[in-house]
Amino acid sequence: MKSLHVVRYGDGVPILFVHGNPSTHTLWRPLTERLSDSFTVLAVDLPGFGASGSPLHAGGFRLGQMAASLAQCCQEHGVDQFHLVGHSFGAAVSATLATLAPEKVLSLALITPLGLRTPPVGRLAGFGWLRRAAGAVWPRLPVRVKGMVAKGGARLSYGAAYHPRRGAEIAQEAQRHDLPRSMSLLMLEADLQEYRTTLCQLQQLQPIPLLLIGAGLDRIVPFRQFQQVAALLPRAHRHIFPDSGHVPMWQYPAEVERLIREHLAKCG
Repeated sequence: MKSLHVVRYGDGVPILFVHGNPSTHTLWRPLTERLSDSFTVLAVDLPGFGASGSPLHAGGFRLGQMAASLAQCCQEHGVDQFHLVGHSFGAAVSATLATLAPEKVLSLALITPLGLRTPPVGRLAGFGWLRRAAGAVWPRLPVRVKGMVAKGGARLSYGAAYHPRRGAEIAQEAQRHDLPRSMSLLMLEADLQEYRTTLCQLQQLQPIPLLLIGAGLDRIVPFRQFQQVAALLPRAHRHIFPDSGHVPMWQYPAEVERLIREHLAKCG
């Protein structure tokens, strides 16, 4: 697999942003544009998404392999230590990276992180017939139809933060022919018991400041699942946006920026 696609700009201490499933580095625009005045911003496309290559084998979508790909990507960009911000499934990848290489991670922020159970929408990947049908049909669908499906998913995820311009961008990103494979394998290869262990390990990594951001109206990862994650990380500072959907950085960009800056300031 080729190196991961990364957008890098700004100057200062590096922050690595890791998107969820499905998305690309553009998910982070409300934060990266604001934070690049003080930090070096690196927003990555995970394997199988955006402009990054896809693993040849299913095992390449496991949390540990995804985390290893991020570590290698940082090494290629000459980044030895960095702050880490992950969203949804990307939060699980980020948490895994922090436990595998704690010496590299200056701080960790998890925004509406993956819960301890497969999200309701993610359970569709468990139906083999549906997975096979999507993989066969998706490449043949007209661009317009793919766009309509992608926009429907974006409305569910973004909630009140949805905007037609962002929907059009997501529709364009969803044209990738192998997207159903990446989406389903990311869920199927996730070992949620191992993820629970990872979160428990994070609780013990005292030098790494932790921030948890949740959303009360999250229709992708239900709020009760966020509460279960938070219960495993009692030392983390947490903030809840009661009326936000799954992507609070689009609904409340200034507020999330402030939370991130305050979080990073704890690292001195």
